[in-house]
Amino acid sequence: AGEVLLEESPLVLLEDSAEGVDDLGSEEDLWRGFRRFRCFKAADTFKLLDEDSRTAVLSLYTPASENQLQDWSVEQEAAGGDPEVLQFLQVLRVNGIEVPCSFTGLYNLACRANHSCAPCCRLSVAEGGQLRIVALRPILAGDEVTVSYLSELELLEV
Repeated sequence: AGEVLLEESPLVLLEDSAEGVDDLGSEEDLWRGFRRFRCFKAADTFKLLDEDSRTAVLSLYTPASENQLQDWSVEQEAAGGDPEVLQFLQVLRVNGIEVPCSFTGLYNLACRANHSCAPCCRLSVAEGGQLRIVALRPILAGDEVTVSYLSELELLEV
């Protein structure tokens, strides 16, 4: 327990500031407004990435990211018809990891870890985006390395 299994820097780090999002009334409208603002800002960031960074980020995409139960209209609008930008926004929504001080990071390996409500590891993310996967208990060879996609507070409520 406590052993660091992985240390990783983000492929991309995106600011999640809600600055510029007006109070749109209901909580649902506010959340949609924030998502819209974030998607347009993220799309602009993606367009500035070099080819290698784009390729690395898009390697996280799987068709399962297009879960038909989710509403992708905000991402589709922000993508403006560009399929790579849409894939990036889907990857961001499905695989983004919260980073302290209002950022979201995408990580080549950590984003591939499976979820468990009783994980054997936890994510530890520093302010600058450096991520560690830390064992919560001894892990044997061949054991699946799992993390929780929920915050520690949310896990206590489950």
